[in-house]
Amino acid sequence: MEFELTRQNFPALIVLDEVDSTNDELLRRFGAGGLADFSVVTTMNQTAGHGRLDRGWITPVGKGLATSVFIRFESIVDNSRLRHQVGWVSLLAGFAMVRAINPFLKSVDLRAFLKWPNDVLVDGKKICGVLGRVLDDNSGLIVGAGLNLTSEKSDLPFSTSTSLAQLGVTGNSIELADEVLLRYLLELRDGISRLAGSNSDDVASLKNEIGETCATLGERVRVQNPDGTEDLARAQALDDSGGLVVRLDSGLKSKVISAGDIVHLRYE
Repeated sequence: MEFELTRQNFPALIVLDEVDSTNDELLRRFGAGGLADFSVVTTMNQTAGHGRLDRGWITPVGKGLATSVFIRFESIVDNSRLRHQVGWVSLLAGFAMVRAINPFLKSVDLRAFLKWPNDVLVDGKKICGVLGRVLDDNSGLIVGAGLNLTSEKSDLPFSTSTSLAQLGVTGNSIELADEVLLRYLLELRDGISRLAGSNSDDVASLKNEIGETCATLGERVRVQNPDGTEDLARAQALDDSGGLVVRLDSGLKSKVISAGDIVHLRYE
């Protein structure tokens, strides 16, 4: 797996034939020292990846793409402005993946959308998951993404999962992986630069673009809270921290969701 297109733009790209978790691999390399900002680890064979809430994310050999990026706060902008935008980074990563795969989906007359906080959906089914983790020393974060490329129906963990191939996109899996990865990293790097920048209008514009891509907004949803309780609500907006503002059915009050699972009720 050479990933020649991506390596031309990101020469420090680390491509592994197999790894337990790309996020864990970056953590190990960070602990060993010398990890440069925007270091990237990728594989098409992830054996023990992590999803949200400790769910597993396995990448079938040669049929999916798992990628993790290390983002160092101090190296991006003076005064670590990005620290105050961390809630938006997972949203941004999902948005970057939406932008990366939409050109391929255009050939089958489909579009990808973001599901709060960090899934990518096509036709209501999950094609990509994102997991961000702030480092213990608060010096930066690692953001991982797992994309189903050419997975067959039998490879997918749930009936609500899909892949580019299942949606009708054709092509060699390695070539698809290289092209998608390049687009994703370019979009992510550009978004991080905008998010961390001093131009408040540009930051607001980016957040608006992310919001326009978020299919959760306006939807009737079930909020599965971390404490095990559930709320029925309508998703209304993204707040300044990237949280989801919902209007609860009970009491007709608004509430900001910063953690938990969201189920789009129309797809149940």
